[in-house]
Amino acid sequence: MNNQTRLVIYGNSLNMAGIAASLKADPDLEVICLNPHAPGARQSLVALSPSVIAFDLNETNPGLDINLLRDRPGLLLIGVDICSDKLLVLSSHSSQAHCMTDLINVIHKDAAAHT
Repeated sequence: MNNQTRLVIYGNSLNMAGIAASLKADPDLEVICLNPHAPGARQSLVALSPSVIAFDLNETNPGLDINLLRDRPGLLLIGVDICSDKLLVLSSHSSQAHCMTDLINVIHKDAAAHT
C-alpha cells in the first residue's frame, strides 16, 4: 500500500527544479513536476489530485486560483519565495459560518494561532 503524499511542483524555474530534486529524496513524497505554461496544465493539475502544490511566488502561475482551494478540501498550496527564504502557506480548510459570531470565532482562533 502506497502512503506517499502526492506533491506537485508547479513551475519550471531553476529554483523549483532544485526544490523538486531535494524533495524527491523523501520516500514519503511522490513528487511530480508540472510546467504551468504547458497546454492543459490546469487540467493535468486537477487530474493529478495532489495533496500539496508548491509554486514559485516570483513567477506567474496560471491555473492557481481560489477555486482550486474551494474545490479540493485538504489541499495545501505552498508558495516559495527564494528571494526572502519565506513560504506562503494557503490551506483549503473551511469552517461553517451561520452567524457573525462564527466568523469572529474563526478570526480569533487564527489570530491566536499566529501570535
